[in-house]
Amino acid sequence: MTMTHSFPCPPQAVIFDMDGLLVDSERLWKIAETRILAERGKTHSKELHAPLIGRAVNEFVVGLIERYELDDTPQALASLLEERVLEVIIQDTRPQPGAAEIVEWVSAQGLPYGIASSSSLAVIHATIGTQRMWDDSFPVRCSGSEVAKGKPAPDVYLLA
Repeated sequence: MTMTHSFPCPPQAVIFDMDGLLVDSERLWKIAETRILAERGKTHSKELHAPLIGRAVNEFVVGLIERYELDDTPQALASLLEERVLEVIIQDTRPQPGAAEIVEWVSAQGLPYGIASSSSLAVIHATIGTQRMWDDSFPVRCSGSEVAKGKPAPDVYLLA
């Protein structure tokens, strides 16, 4: 792959987000959430869901509980959601168009690179593991669960 770019200030490293950028995983989260909500007699709603996208899991589940008036504790719902997402990830994770090429290009430039995601480390490892081309890539993998404030705060990016 040939890319020619002139950077006024060349990057010293590249930090990738995972969900929605490298892989088409937002739909997988939606599948898991929809199933959990259905088990509780609730219907997934774009309007209720939209403000929660990209949030750290602990913030996300609190938002689900409040918006859908669920009886679950945040810890129990986070655990169940992660379990369900891991099941779906193994079955149907797809890279976004151009993701493999840009990761390959960054690697070829000799730049350090990694992932900063709101997902848990278990979800990050499982997702990357589904993509053979990235199995040994991404030596740096940081989760929103490792920092005090999740996205949109910059904490997970600063950790990476």
